[in-house]
Amino acid sequence: MSDYEFVSFDGLAGGGELGMIQAGMELKHRAGDLDLGWIVPETNRQIFGWNWDSLFIKGGEYSSRDVKSARVLYGNCPCSAWSTLTRKDLRGSDAKVLVSTNAFFDYAGKMDPPPEIISLESVQQAFSSGREYYQLQRDLLEERTGYKYDLVWLMQSNASLGGSSVRKRVFITMSRIPFGVEYAQPARVARFGDCVRDLEGMELTSSKQPHRRPPTWWSAPRRSTDNVDGHFNDPSENKKFEELMNMAADMGQPWQIGESMDKICERVYKHYDELPDGWSVDYLKRKNFSLGLNQTTMWDPNGMGKVVTGSGYALSAHYKEHRLLTIRETFRLQGWPDTVNLWPSRDYKKIVACPGKGVPVDAGRWLGDWVIKVLDGEPGTVYGELIGENERMVNFTNSYKYTLNRERPWDHASNVRHEQVMEDYYDDDVAV
Repeated sequence: MSDYEFVSFDGLAGGGELGMIQAGMELKHRAGDLDLGWIVPETNRQIFGWNWDSLFIKGGEYSSRDVKSARVLYGNCPCSAWSTLTRKDLRGSDAKVLVSTNAFFDYAGKMDPPPEIISLESVQQAFSSGREYYQLQRDLLEERTGYKYDLVWLMQSNASLGGSSVRKRVFITMSRIPFGVEYAQPARVARFGDCVRDLEGMELTSSKQPHRRPPTWWSAPRRSTDNVDGHFNDPSENKKFEELMNMAADMGQPWQIGESMDKICERVYKHYDELPDGWSVDYLKRKNFSLGLNQTTMWDPNGMGKVVTGSGYALSAHYKEHRLLTIRETFRLQGWPDTVNLWPSRDYKKIVACPGKGVPVDAGRWLGDWVIKVLDGEPGTVYGELIGENERMVNFTNSYKYTLNRERPWDHASNVRHEQVMEDYYDDDVAV
């Protein structure tokens, strides 16, 4: 048995789990009341490990005999109870969606022996809006287990941990052993183009194909030597956008970086008095060609990647090719390596939502690195600000901005490898 085994509860497609495995931890069991994305770890055991099993129970009502124990319990339960994107009447500590989080803490309380470390990822509003809820869960956990747990709020963003997007989140961590980290400061900050530029020029297909462009400094350690699959999206949806972009280009007013699809539709309609098949002119007219914030835009390849949500590839039109993003590109945005096979999931209807509903691989790897050090009795020196009884906060959400503000492009001219924590996981000479 490994000293660094962990149980995952609602780990979804497994991005955070994969990061922890890259850090040196071993997945023992997958549990939860949500099986979204289950197919990705199951069809990639060559990366996730061969010795784990899984049991998902709707409602999360596990009997004690079905609960597996490990030193660490990790979770990625839905965070919509605190998210500002959720309707106000569906938020709060009495939100129905918290059934998953309640089940997570109930599972923790049934683990025998109790876990030494519990960590649950959520939006940062979990602190501003749900702090009392998590304090109560900590109190109940202490009452059930007889152990005292420190509550540590690890405020972070994907960009600060080596990722290619600004995704502000928190690891809500409860530990009965001293939990310290070091301040996360990336040596270099990845842009959206660093993440996906080497996937340009490829055929849209779920099958494996060779890369046609050299790797970027960020993608090099994530590339596979055995080609790459999963570079596809929904053909009918993609055709609708392709034709819209073609019409805009033909009239000499192509879709520009930063523009949203409602503005492109309006421009094309005013010029041609029609839109391609699949676009509802009547609906757009009723909305006065104004569709709000949650719509397809065109991301800047020289800017930071944005948050990947359950909308997946529909978040952005490609900045160079007349198409939407692809499944592989959205997985890349969440830090997934090309060695993860997506072809087996090609017919899985929920594959679109899998990247955005999970934890970025880079964030999971950072967490796993520090969990291992803490378990070894070698915590970092940063314990955070004391904000309550046995409650602390460590915040490096914006540490990537320090790097951005002092960046000199010529410093990176000869840099082709990801110079953060990847070296310990990948061979020095082979990009995988």
